[in-house]
Amino acid sequence: MYSVHWFIVKVGDFGSNSNSVRLVYVGGTVFKACCVVHACWSPHVLEESVVLLENGALFLFDLESRLDNDISNSYFKGTRLKVLWDNNGYGSSGNYKWLSCEFSWHPRVLTVARSDAIFLVDLRFNECSVTYLMKIEMLHMYAPIEKEQFRVLSTISSDSFHFVLASDSLLLLCDVRKPFTPVLQWAHSIDKTSYIDVFRLLIG
Repeated sequence: MYSVHWFIVKVGDFGSNSNSVRLVYVGGTVFKACCVVHACWSPHVLEESVVLLENGALFLFDLESRLDNDISNSYFKGTRLKVLWDNNGYGSSGNYKWLSCEFSWHPRVLTVARSDAIFLVDLRFNECSVTYLMKIEMLHMYAPIEKEQFRVLSTISSDSFHFVLASDSLLLLCDVRKPFTPVLQWAHSIDKTSYIDVFRLLIG
């Protein structure tokens, strides 16, 4: 709950067995004051990952710098991203929870999910820009549940602009280029949705 660890799976010639597989420990980090909510790999820069804590703090970790330096210490220090939720007016106003983070269409653009809102976090410039992609109150006209909340967010690996979002009663396909406007939506009857994966369907 309070730590993240990184490993590398190596396949190759390790002695007499040329097809052997090794699991190599790269390092780890511990967040003593706050629980880890989610971690994700970058599809753009494969050595980078981001960790989201339950207070909304985001940390960027670069494995390439660690591997190049051949550091013996197993502690891995990340860079805290300068996202000031409260200063920008995006602080949680109720009993809401941070859910997950995913890389979007650019290596420094993230999609971050909280149970009441989805945000686009743009870190490409000196000052971080945060904008809403979706608010939970927008679903009240479609959702039968009085206290509707977002539960899961998942990006689509084959298309960096789209993501899938599940609330208590709805499944939404969204596009970061069209905030507040789901591309498609469906009602579902799944109790306590906790995980979504998206697969590309090949026909022909």
